[in-house]
Amino acid sequence: MRILIVEDAPTQQLLLTEMVRAVFNGDAQEIVCAGTLKESQEIVAGRRMSLAIVDLQLADADPHKTIAEFPFGEIPTIVLTAMTDPRFGFWALNKGAMYYFRKPIQKEDWNDFGATAANAVRNHALQVSHTRLCKAVEKINALDNDLKKVVEVIKTEGVSGCQGAKPTS
Repeated sequence: MRILIVEDAPTQQLLLTEMVRAVFNGDAQEIVCAGTLKESQEIVAGRRMSLAIVDLQLADADPHKTIAEFPFGEIPTIVLTAMTDPRFGFWALNKGAMYYFRKPIQKEDWNDFGATAANAVRNHALQVSHTRLCKAVEKINALDNDLKKVVEVIKTEGVSGCQGAKPTS
């Protein structure tokens, strides 16, 4: 499991890293931190991530730019922001973020944050499995249709060139 933390404040990066380690009990094989939107985009372009935790206000991007340019729909994402205007969180949700929390996360909200992070990863894994299963069913249905056509041809036209053929050893 790979988790991306996009946060420009080193103290917050450390806090979020420790929270993620505690939530996933060591199942997070890799926790990667990015301090800028650009750095996060480079990381995402090169790796598949299980979860992203993204601050909207970054050193190189205001919330509008972060919301416009971060690939929210590709990765299960929890948005964090200290912005007082809740519209930023809602805009990120509309772009594909799964959850929205206000910073700083209070100690009494850590359990909710942890449960949300675990649910985001589980839900994404279920969505991926569902998509794969649907594609497999589509392939099976296509093969089944092809097989039905072959059987119909054999029924109506018979199998030519096979009468009197001797089996080879």
